[in-house]
Amino acid sequence: MNEIFCLDCAGGFEPRPTGIREAMAPWLVPSVRGYPSNPGELVAETRAAVAEFFGAVRPGQVIFTKNASEALNAVIRHFMGYGGRALTTVAEHESVIDSLTALNRETEVLSGNYFFRAKSGWKVVTGFSAAELREGGTLDYESLREAAIKKRPDLIVCTHASALTGDLTDLAAVGEIAKSVGARFVVDCAQTAGVLPVDIGQIGADAVCFSGYKGIPGPRGIGGIVVAEDSDAGEALRRTCEYGSLNLPGAAGLLAAVRFLNLAGRDSVRRQALERARQFVDGVRELPGATLYGNYDDYGRAPIVAFGLKGRTPVSVSALLREKYGIRTAHGSCGCPLHADALGIGKHGAVRVSFSHRTPEEAVGAALKALEEIADEEH
Repeated sequence: MNEIFCLDCAGGFEPRPTGIREAMAPWLVPSVRGYPSNPGELVAETRAAVAEFFGAVRPGQVIFTKNASEALNAVIRHFMGYGGRALTTVAEHESVIDSLTALNRETEVLSGNYFFRAKSGWKVVTGFSAAELREGGTLDYESLREAAIKKRPDLIVCTHASALTGDLTDLAAVGEIAKSVGARFVVDCAQTAGVLPVDIGQIGADAVCFSGYKGIPGPRGIGGIVVAEDSDAGEALRRTCEYGSLNLPGAAGLLAAVRFLNLAGRDSVRRQALERARQFVDGVRELPGATLYGNYDDYGRAPIVAFGLKGRTPVSVSALLREKYGIRTAHGSCGCPLHADALGIGKHGAVRVSFSHRTPEEAVGAALKALEEIADEEH
């Protein structure tokens, strides 16, 4: 069956808004007369628009990368380096985990980095010391504070929202902990930039890393870093990440996407996306044998929902939704293996659906009707 609805906005698979392709097209292949304008002017304009979008004072605070993963890897290596110590959370994407693991492996310091996980106490996981969560799946910030005081990390890096469940991290709490121990503070905004407010000045982070093709509905192949106004990291990161020819079509698409969100109204974008998520959660709660993973009582969250159906594996549910009903979703740990383990679903993960303000209301109804039929088949 042909795909009808895309409920995988967090994966960047939603169709782009009108105007993104058109903005990119002139930059894909130069004509005999060259590009439509000076490439330097395009990059400068995009840098300025992104800086304003993230509350940066100067365009020079913005560094372009291929994606959020490259941004996180560059920032982690710059701020921590070989043999450094880091604290993070159970909700981190594997791009953070992999970057820290690589540094760990390269320096052969198996206990030099520290992760924040679920349940209780301390344990060693894949060579890292890990603090655990409190009951209910919410982050235990006191445990994180105690770990920071004890371990004195060089870096605290955390996600703004879990890519698996959409649960938010209390950035103010984590930032205060980082400040109290003199650690650099880095935020992964891949799942929130373009959907939730991300103002680097208000967050108090040393850097935020973003994707240009998820909540910001630009093209794949571009993301970036926004460093703090008083940071000395900008030039070094620019030399690391912006060497060679910049992605001009990507810059044009990113600029068009930021302008699109500004015109649409960021508050309106957020409300509509969260309303779709809320409608879906309310429907899933009525399904027999359905289990939600994450905290859905407070809608201060990203528009992402993770769930499972009793008697069905997430991969089978996701496959049925796509093949029989034409609805695209994601499944598994969705790049958050520690979070899946903490929730007790590490083996199979969950079915993940995610929304944007462009998700039609009928898509929610169609997905819930399909899930009801799938659940009835099992019973």
